[in-house]
Parts: sequence; C-alpha cells; structure tokens
Amino acid sequence: MRNLIFGIPVKKTGTTTNGLMIFAGLSPGAGGAYGASIKATNAVERKISHSAAGQTVKEEAWEYKADNGYAVTMQAQYIRGTATREKSELLVFSQPKPDFYRIYRYEQGTDVVRGAGVADRLQKFSFKATGEKLSPLFDGTEQLISFSSVPFYAREIYLPGS
Repeated sequence: MRNLIFGIPVKKTGTTTNGLMIFAGLSPGAGGAYGASIKATNAVERKISHSAAGQTVKEEAWEYKADNGYAVTMQAQYIRGTATREKSELLVFSQPKPDFYRIYRYEQGTDVVRGAGVADRLQKFSFKATGEKLSPLFDGTEQLISFSSVPFYAREIYLPGS
C-alpha cells in the first residue's frame, strides 16, 4: 500500500522531545494509525534510462486522488547519485490525536538530488496539491529548497514503553 503523508516538525513544549506530526495523508486505506489519512487512489510511475556517459536519469510521476477534492501530483526528472546509508530514530505524532505517537527506528539510503552543499541534479520538477488542508500550504508561492530520493527504506515500529 502506497501512502502519501504530510507532516510538520514539532517539539513538545517544555521538553527536549521532538519529532514529526502527521496532519494529512492520502492512502488506499483511510484513517491509518494516525487518523489523518483520506481514502484515495494512487498511481506511481517510474522510468530509468542510462546514457553512454554513465549517467542514470530517473523520471517519476505520482498521482493521488480522493473523492473530496484532495489531490496531489508530482513529476520529477533527475540524475541519480550514490545514496548515503543512515540509521536513525523518529517519533511520529498524530495531529488528530496529539498524545498518540509511534517510534520509528529505520535505516534508509538517501540521495540528495538538490540541497545545500550538493551539485543540483534535478532537471525537472512539478508539484501540485489541493484539498482543505493542502491548498493553503501549496498555493503556487512555495519554493523547493531540497529534493531527495530514498531508494531503500526499512523500519521497525514501536509504541511507547515497548
């Protein structure tokens, strides 16, 4: 099942606890553990081509649509680089249920295609999001500051106290 989530970095007042708060999502399975996802269909298309110069160009197109006006489309074309392996832990909170959170311990590979201190390998990019919670954030005035590809991701999910 492919889920598309939207989260905001958060810090609990008066503590050093920080994490990510899920406030919206589009998923074939509505609700989800965080109670923030809306039932939506999705299609993800990927195309990879190799050149004689040894470059690999990857194209991706994502489309999520819900019956209630929520929709997200993303298209990107970029030259792949070498992914950096990292292990980390993240607390993921729910906006509808702020006291609920899960602990993600994960390992992933990250290829920073555009970002601070890296050569810009992003050739084309478009993003559009509509819906009650998304339209005010993605009104066409936003600026892309970073784009990363995550070619592999593995996580273990824990509840507090486990």
